[in-house]
Amino acid sequence: MSLIIDPNEEAARKAHLIPNKTEEQLKQLALDAVDNKIFTDRHFPQGQQNMVPMVFMPIGLGLFKDWTKDEISRVGMIYEDLSKAGPRSVNGLPTFMSLQMINVTDFDKFAKYADEYMQLKDMFLKKKGETNDDTTSQGSSVG
Repeated sequence: MSLIIDPNEEAARKAHLIPNKTEEQLKQLALDAVDNKIFTDRHFPQGQQNMVPMVFMPIGLGLFKDWTKDEISRVGMIYEDLSKAGPRSVNGLPTFMSLQMINVTDFDKFAKYADEYMQLKDMFLKKKGETNDDTTSQGSSVG
């Protein structure tokens, strides 16, 4: 049995690079964030940012120990799918044995997409609420 390693991926890993995501990946990530399907390093309550290594276990186990400050500064966001959360929690926060990252440039795009989706979702829910209010005040047409 042989293990085939993509040389480009291996080189990026060794250089601590965070590859760019495609626009489609960033849009899907924005949808997942707004719909609460992922947990990010931005979800920590005020004053609990020190919990990041306990929630994202690879960090607590030394993921960044060989990274320079410049390399770490390129991390835009740390996240993971909530479906990958472990069975235990720490102070009510999920725990993960894996994580994903986007770089700073991609984070700016992601944030824009997430804001756009949030606005669309809010607008839709307001219109849905107005429609429900209108039908409620006029009586039900069902039955």
